[in-house]
Amino acid sequence: MAHIKNRLRGLLAAFVALVAALAIVPGVAQAEPTPWTGSETKTITVSNLQPGDVVTLYKVADVQLNGDNTTTLVIQTGFEQSTVDAYLDAAGSETAQDVWGDRGDATPFGNAATVQDGQTSVTFSNIDAGLYLVDVVPADESVTYQPTIVAMSPVAVDGTTDWTFDDAYIDLKKTTETLDKKITGGAVEFEQNGGELGYAMVGDEVTFQVTFEINANQSEFVLTDTMSTGLTFTGAEDVVLYKNGQPVSAEGVYAVTGNEGAQSFTVTFDTDWLQEKNTNGTSVNAGTYTIEYKGLITPAATLDGVTNKVTSTNNTEGDTVTVDFVGFDIVKYGDANKNNTYEEGEDLLTGAEFALYYDEECKHAVYKKDGTTQVTLQTVNGEASTDADTLLKPGTYYLKETAAPSGYQIVINPIEIKVTTEGGTFYIPNVASTDHEGIELPTTGGMGTVALTAAGVVLVAGAAAFIVRSRKEN
Repeated sequence: MAHIKNRLRGLLAAFVALVAALAIVPGVAQAEPTPWTGSETKTITVSNLQPGDVVTLYKVADVQLNGDNTTTLVIQTGFEQSTVDAYLDAAGSETAQDVWGDRGDATPFGNAATVQDGQTSVTFSNIDAGLYLVDVVPADESVTYQPTIVAMSPVAVDGTTDWTFDDAYIDLKKTTETLDKKITGGAVEFEQNGGELGYAMVGDEVTFQVTFEINANQSEFVLTDTMSTGLTFTGAEDVVLYKNGQPVSAEGVYAVTGNEGAQSFTVTFDTDWLQEKNTNGTSVNAGTYTIEYKGLITPAATLDGVTNKVTSTNNTEGDTVTVDFVGFDIVKYGDANKNNTYEEGEDLLTGAEFALYYDEECKHAVYKKDGTTQVTLQTVNGEASTDADTLLKPGTYYLKETAAPSGYQIVINPIEIKVTTEGGTFYIPNVASTDHEGIELPTTGGMGTVALTAAGVVLVAGAAAFIVRSRKEN
């Protein structure tokens, strides 16, 4: 606020009578005031805005030109003389907000202007000398603009009775809580829930995106990211800043503090870059930005999922997203009715064993979070479930039966299962049931072998006898 007042006082110095004594009331003038007759008009450009913002000008005071070539400010209807006086007085505590609060039934000066898509400023034309108050109704409720008074101050041209003044360029101050975090890659289901929740597996790299606002006249801006246990930062090389969809080089703009494997890091923006101004004094780099970076899901993750929180200089409460995991259940049963549908009362089979794969050919096994133990399930009373060390994301998987329950043949073909965000329960019938308790096959050297050998000897002897007898008869 101080810099606005300093600038305003500098501009008001051009008011000959006002600089001398801040003489705002008509009684201070040396002669009877006459209306400002200057035909010259200028523009007021208001910047540091966002598309959809609605900007309105109110004329707080008019300028009257006196017969002795001095000026007097005349407060307009709807504003309080005492409030404006106090605002112009450097020792006063009133601010533009107080002036705005006392506006009463003030009438807007001209039509309101709406910031168009892709723009960050609006310009008002045909502005004559005076004091103007800028009010903004933000399109984004998280943004609050500071009411600002603009002095369009006429300056006497030396050696003449002419007056002139300049165009005004105003970078509005604003406070914003804009800080929106999303999951944009490496985890499924992020599109369906706005990116606030995703699903992944251990070893996945998840891409996070944060949208934030850098305000004009901001001298400090820091983003701080914190990852929960089971999620680590992949490193500064994966941090990319964008403005209007275009990448912004990190050199001279920001620095990342935090190494690969860390669970927190900061992005600190350069002060000189933040305060860079163009020739008309408006901020060069204020605006909306996005930044992307990656986190790695590690074996330390649990079924509770992992979280990632970001805070900023402008928003200390921050925004959080979650990466979650899913599991599933199977039920193995004896399909007595041969209809591939589980019906209550059918046998629930113990002893079926399955291995989990990503592909139907069962060449790519799914491993537990330790990365070395393949995911397997064994049924007890027909039921089996993935455990706390099996952290899956939704998708299509294949179960290959590696051991069948007693009395049942093994399922030869892989069983496709589609695991959703809710997990799932999959009923698996027996295939090619023997319909009895199984057959005890003969073992090498056992009684079964002797019996078969004896039978063979008998058959061979009978055949030989038959051949001999046939020859004799012939």
